[in-house]
Amino acid sequence: MGVSVTSSFAVIVVGSLLAFGVFYSASANSFERVRAASDGQNERFDRLQETSITVTAANVIDTTPCTVRVNVTNEGQTTLTIDDTDVLVDGVYRTGWQSETTVEGEENTSDWFPTERLSLNVTADGTPERVKIVSGPGVAATKPVTGGSVC
Repeated sequence: MGVSVTSSFAVIVVGSLLAFGVFYSASANSFERVRAASDGQNERFDRLQETSITVTAANVIDTTPCTVRVNVTNEGQTTLTIDDTDVLVDGVYRTGWQSETTVEGEENTSDWFPTERLSLNVTADGTPERVKIVSGPGVAATKPVTGGSVC
């Protein structure tokens, strides 16, 4: 064996080590990303399973403009955020209601803990028939509007 065979072997070994190093780091990064995504999905699923809300009342309280007071109880184990909660009246997304909320009588809070009741006032177009509340994790509850008043 001459120098050329030894040199060729050394070049092949060094090239193989470099290729393995590149392959290993790329596959390790990909595996970590898949694992992190799977963990995140499991956390979201757990949060969804631990969330439960019930609309306990939806009443017309004023006719000019038509205002509905909605009471919602957090019956799950998850702390919810008022800013992540959505309100639909007759299937129409409503905004601006966050300034007229109370949680167990307290006005200056953004968190809605388990067993607490959220009260909110939302304006509607016409005479509303139903209200739907959607929590941050995606759990929803619907209630027909009562009150007898025609807006």
